[in-house]
Amino acid sequence: MSTLFQRVQPGDLITAADMNDLFTEIESLEARVAALEGGGSPPEPSVGAVTITSMTPDPVVVGQTLTIVGTNFGLSTASNSVLFNGTPAFNTLSGSTDSLLIVTVPDLGASSPQQVTVTVSNAFTSAHRTITVNPAHVQQQGSVQVVFAGADPDPITAGTTNDFQFQLTDQLTVHPSTVSLSPNIGGQAWQATLLDNAKNPIPGHQVTFANHGDQKTVYVRLTIPQAANGTAFSVRLDAAYDNLSSSSGDGNYTVGQFADPDPSFTIAAGAAPGIISGNTVTANSASQFATRVPIVASMTLVGTYDVTASLVPANPTGWNQPTVVAPPATGSPPAHKITIAAADLGSPPQAVPEQIAVTIKPQSASAASAQLRVTVQREGASQSRTLTFNLVAS
Repeated sequence: MSTLFQRVQPGDLITAADMNDLFTEIESLEARVAALEGGGSPPEPSVGAVTITSMTPDPVVVGQTLTIVGTNFGLSTASNSVLFNGTPAFNTLSGSTDSLLIVTVPDLGASSPQQVTVTVSNAFTSAHRTITVNPAHVQQQGSVQVVFAGADPDPITAGTTNDFQFQLTDQLTVHPSTVSLSPNIGGQAWQATLLDNAKNPIPGHQVTFANHGDQKTVYVRLTIPQAANGTAFSVRLDAAYDNLSSSSGDGNYTVGQFADPDPSFTIAAGAAPGIISGNTVTANSASQFATRVPIVASMTLVGTYDVTASLVPANPTGWNQPTVVAPPATGSPPAHKITIAAADLGSPPQAVPEQIAVTIKPQSASAASAQLRVTVQREGASQSRTLTFNLVAS
């Protein structure tokens, strides 16, 4: 039986202490071999018990070097064993001593941080310590959905501050995931501020998602110059994460006009105490009937207007899709249209009031936060109006 020691070269100096350590270990090994050959119990090894004082860094990354400080690691680097959950370290690096080991952390096959037991042995005794090992970089996959949810106020007015709302939905594969956001203003050199859901500035324009499916609401805030009336511009939010990116696309606006733009008709929330409060709709999950959200429209042009309803995000957890119940469905597939004839407007022309109703129902009182968007658009034109409600389940 033999123990490996550091080799020396001709001309190297060997201290008395080194020689005495060598003799001591050889004598100990010979005694153990003799005892085993004679059928007896081997004596306890003369080398002391291994102890671990510290391991740095903690957490450590796969492939990174780990420095282990302790005692009785062995008389030579090669006489030590370092295991990570039973997996040997890649190698023991030069600079190691009987009280210091420097090793390379092996790949343990995990895609997320894990608690790992590190075992250090000197062939006779061993010691254990738990540290956190993070995986080497794993390339991100999936996407972050970025949806433009509208402006407040709309129309955009010169000399005012306006918040443009965006909904982010995490569809990435690696978590936690830090996403960098970039607000982009097209057509004008206006300064944009990125805000979180509480309207506080977002440090570094970065948000972190803890889990797949998490949602975040952010705002791009613009202050419109006093002399900007009639100026056209666009607002876009881009998201970048690892090797991937996504975008909301451009929302186009003209200062002093609606986003379409068009001043020819209006829609507004109807009166519904207990259901509509400001821009929030409270929907009942216990009732067998869906909650009815009333909307009032006022048409001033001859033509046909399409009525649609949707959710933001498209499929929020715990919500059934909204249904337009008024005006009555027409066409195939079912479409909801408001038709205004010249006779309806009268002479002189006057605005024609129309009633719209949309129903929405949560599957439970713990349904995720979401928004209801109701849009009326005049066929054959870019003229449209959108109402956005924050949904609350009860």
